[in-house]
Amino acid sequence: MNEQEIHDILKKYRIENYKIVNGKVNVNGNVYIQGMKLKSIGIQFGNVRGSFHCYDNQLTDLKGAPKSVGRDFYCSFNQLINLEGAPKKVGGSFDCSGNQLTDLKGAPKRVGWYFNCSFNQLTNLEGAPERVGGYFDCRNNTGSPFERPAGIKGDFYN
Repeated sequence: MNEQEIHDILKKYRIENYKIVNGKVNVNGNVYIQGMKLKSIGIQFGNVRGSFHCYDNQLTDLKGAPKSVGRDFYCSFNQLINLEGAPKKVGGSFDCSGNQLTDLKGAPKRVGWYFNCSFNQLTNLEGAPERVGGYFDCRNNTGSPFERPAGIKGDFYN
């Protein structure tokens, strides 16, 4: 994809305050692409300093998602079967509830505030973040109750 095509997609997504570096889009602000009936993210994000909201679409994967997010990452209410491509670090909250996940492989290693994976088809918590600064919510899944993962500082809802 050439730079003009990337600019066109960013215009459609109403994203400003960005730089394209080696084909990846770094955003100094927020990305709100929720509720757009997207089947794919369409471009490759690098780092997003604010929040990244791609919830309430028809995404089946997170290809193109940023590598790190300064605030919140919401990919809930899609058709995700895994979290491959999700950011490795999220400064705020990570919400992947209401998908079709059976495990958490690909989830961020570190989440600053809460991690919500409720209302999926999880049979285990394999791949759960190593560290969550707030609460961890895994209610209403196929395999619950689950054992509390190590590294959860706040409440554990099961």
